[in-house]
Amino acid sequence: MKNKKFLSVLVVLGVLVAGGVALVVQGQFLGGNMFSKAPLSAYNLPVSGVKPLSVAVSGASISRAQFAELLMKANPLVMKGRVTPECTFSDVSNAIPAKNAISVLCVKGVLKGYADGTFGPAKTVNRAEAAVAFYRTFLFSGPDTSYSGVYTDVQLSSWYALPVNALAHYSVFESGNSSFFPSSSLSVSRAKTWAANAVKNIPSSYWLK
Repeated sequence: MKNKKFLSVLVVLGVLVAGGVALVVQGQFLGGNMFSKAPLSAYNLPVSGVKPLSVAVSGASISRAQFAELLMKANPLVMKGRVTPECTFSDVSNAIPAKNAISVLCVKGVLKGYADGTFGPAKTVNRAEAAVAFYRTFLFSGPDTSYSGVYTDVQLSSWYALPVNALAHYSVFESGNSSFFPSSSLSVSRAKTWAANAVKNIPSSYWLK
């Protein structure tokens, strides 16, 4: 009887040891020691309210950080001819997945920060701002052409008129609308559609490199 109890104890101890080894292995696979606090970036979790593009909700407004990720993924040529020094912002830490994209796109003049030294990674992007960034990314070397206005709410004198009309010429935006709604926030799903259309319809020889 005592031998059976002793054997039972050994079996239980064996299971616990095996389970502990499995947990440690799993912890290392996830990005570090299971029993130490791994950086948030190792788990691709949101930092300071900034969610990575990969987990963004399609119907939600796209953030500036997510938008930077999207542009970089849509036009990987941007990484070519990278210049230094990099742009740095007080609110963009190494833990933000889009840090590299934000820095490169800032250096190349696609995206800009604010006068106080911040980038505002969690802030939303409106449709006019997005159009300008898309224009700088995909029509950087495009033809010097005058494009006719197609939207009733886009004045030819506005700062975003050329980018909007040029991108409309290449069917980047949704069709069938007489209004562009420049001040409205851009959704994640719409931003992805614009990016897909830009990649499909605009010759890569025009893209920013």
